[in-house]
This record gives sequence, C-alpha cells and structure tokens, in this order.
Amino acid sequence: HLVHTLLDAGADWALAKDILRRCDQYIRPVAEKRLYRPGADQIVLHGGLYFLNLWQQPKVVPDCDVSAEPFVSHLVMALGSEEKAHYLLDALALRFQMSAETAKPHIAFYLYGEAQGQGKSLLAKTIRQAFGDSAIRIVPSADKLKSMSAVDMWRRTWLVTEETEVKRGSELYDTIKSYTGMDRTESDRKNTHFDTYEIPAQLIMLSNNVPSFIEHNDRRFFVSQWDTKLRGDEKKAYFDDYISWLESGGYEAIAGLL
Repeated sequence: HLVHTLLDAGADWALAKDILRRCDQYIRPVAEKRLYRPGADQIVLHGGLYFLNLWQQPKVVPDCDVSAEPFVSHLVMALGSEEKAHYLLDALALRFQMSAETAKPHIAFYLYGEAQGQGKSLLAKTIRQAFGDSAIRIVPSADKLKSMSAVDMWRRTWLVTEETEVKRGSELYDTIKSYTGMDRTESDRKNTHFDTYEIPAQLIMLSNNVPSFIEHNDRRFFVSQWDTKLRGDEKKAYFDDYISWLESGGYEAIAGLL
C-alpha cells in the first residue's frame, strides 16, 4: 500500500522501494495512546516513542500591553478579599507558565454561592479562552467523574464541574481526593485495556451550596464563597460592561497577565 501511494504521488519504482527499505527514516510510528504536553508540537517524543499531543495552541494571543485590572477587580469582588483573589491568580499563573513535565499542585478549588448569575460559569469560560479549548474540560455535573472514561477529563490543565454536589465518604468524594493528590493513575478506560494515565488537571468545583464534605484541616481544598453582592439592574449593568471588556481584548489581557 505504501509503494502504490508513493507511485501515485509521482515516485518511480526504484525510489518507492528505497523509501520502503528505509521507512524508519521517513515515517514516525505514532503510539495509539495520546499525551498532554502544553506548549509542545503536535507530535511529541516520550520514552523513545512518538505520541499525538492532546494540547493545541490557544486562539487567544497574550497581550501584556493591555491592563487586566478589570479581571483582578472582578475576582476581588466575587471572592470577597484581595488575599483570596491573589491566591487564585497565582494558581492560574502557575499553571499557565508550567512546563508539561512539572507536577501539578495537589489543590482543588470549591467556589460556591446561592445567588444566581454571579459569574461562576463565566470564570470557567474565561479560563477556557485564556488557556485554550484543549487545556480545560467543563462538565455539567461532578457525577460525570464517576464514569469509566473519567480519566480523560483529568488529562488537561483544568477540570471544571458545574452544579457540584459532593458527600463526605461517597465514591465521588474518594475519587476527587485521590485524583487531586496524584499525577498519574491506573485505569481501565471505557472500551480500552487497563493502563497508566497521566492526570495533570486541577479541579475547580462550582456549586450553589456550602461544602459539607470538607474534613478538618484538609489542605487539599481551597474553599470560598463566590458572590459579587450585586443584584437586579446593578448586576446586569456590571456584567454587561465586564463581558464587553472581555470580548474586546480582555481575554488577551488576562493571558498576558498570567
């Protein structure tokens, strides 16, 4: 098949046979499993084998000349303090700048608030824009983390769960604790064989409820209420202006800040 493909491309028999004889110089055999390597090429070399890279270049280009102050102020307002806002900013910046070979911080985030329309989902969208589509998985419910293909959700930089409900001692809670504290895991993904997989993602849980699963002195979780304290027309006007800023260069400014 290779010879006839080369002939169709214009090669003669002698050249086609020579290429076939020395095919290791022309063809890279790619392993079936994919790896996640931010900033690397589409094909990455690891352990003497070539793998397709799950990461893709983000569409947003960082712009350090535009101020990201609206984003910083937004985090301070929503989290309720500069200390919490700077902690989240530092976490985002660390993952934005980290190489693929660096181990992830073993910290998960839990952001909650009963009030609707406070921008929790907008935060997930902002991370997706700054980091790129391939760097984040957003799932509608934390229950999805119990599926046989859950390992695929953790093979990014960020994993965001919306409408999160977690009970202490549950299978979901044990999974979150384990995957947050590990850099790789052994898993039998759906329709595939048992294998070892890298799980570089940090988890961000978005919820309407105060967490009831946090154990005393458990440092694996950053927990904060997320509420701008804005309501009614004031909230609408604020978010209209803020989203307008994001869509007119704000995402580029945030990427530049990180």
